[in-house]
Amino acid sequence: MEYPDTEMDHLNKALEAEAKNELAEAAYFYEKVISGTSSPPISVFINLMFLYFLAQDHGIEVEQNLTIDYMSKAYRRITPLYNQAKALYPENIEVDFWENYIFYRFPYGPSYDEVSENYFNQKKTMVPYFFAYDAESNAYVKEAKELWKEVKDGKTFKERYIRNWIGFGITGKNPN
Repeated sequence: MEYPDTEMDHLNKALEAEAKNELAEAAYFYEKVISGTSSPPISVFINLMFLYFLAQDHGIEVEQNLTIDYMSKAYRRITPLYNQAKALYPENIEVDFWENYIFYRFPYGPSYDEVSENYFNQKKTMVPYFFAYDAESNAYVKEAKELWKEVKDGKTFKERYIRNWIGFGITGKNPN
């Protein structure tokens, strides 16, 4: 692992690691961006929160060869990352959505209605619409198609997750 010097180097290394499907390395460099500047881009917080959320999945744990200690650290970092992001970007809807969605996926988290009530029918970000999209009922198809355009290349774990969630319904074929 190379150790770059600047915030931009760290960010580029994080994005390169994401493109190569290297979760722990990407997280390491996102953490370096956050610790190296007073106002990291919101995408750094969102991508890192998402990586730490994925680290809780047993399939990802095995695929990425993650340790229990790493998974535990990742879980404990989600809320502090959210709090730090909200302090810097209090109006950001996407960071709110991911914090709610992440904990919705865990036992005893918020309900679907609690997660969705503030995010649908707004146009600041299309991201929540992957959660609302239902290919069988045609709910939010227009929004899902717009989101598909943003994530179809799947450069980050988050984009690949969203792409896989909505991909078959939008394209009629497996998005991988």
